[in-house]
Amino acid sequence: KADIMREVRAEGPPKPGDESAVYSAEDIRIQQYGDTAIVAFRLVSTSTQKDGSKKIANYLNSGTFLKRNGQWQVVNWQATAIPENKTQT
Repeated sequence: KADIMREVRAEGPPKPGDESAVYSAEDIRIQQYGDTAIVAFRLVSTSTQKDGSKKIANYLNSGTFLKRNGQWQVVNWQATAIPENKTQT
């Protein structure tokens, strides 16, 4: 986490013309088993490139949560990029 935050700070704020991205979660599924919950969804990233074109990328995400001391905590997370030719939007 510290390395990621260092990189974010080193980048500084976005500049006009920089690439930008908007994320959304689709096909969300949540299954709860007592104090354990599994979340699965498709993350859609829509980015605007410097030339103004749009690029869409999809990722399958899943996470496992445990309820400890009355609060939900993530204990596992996984994300896999879906190859472009396999994506249906």
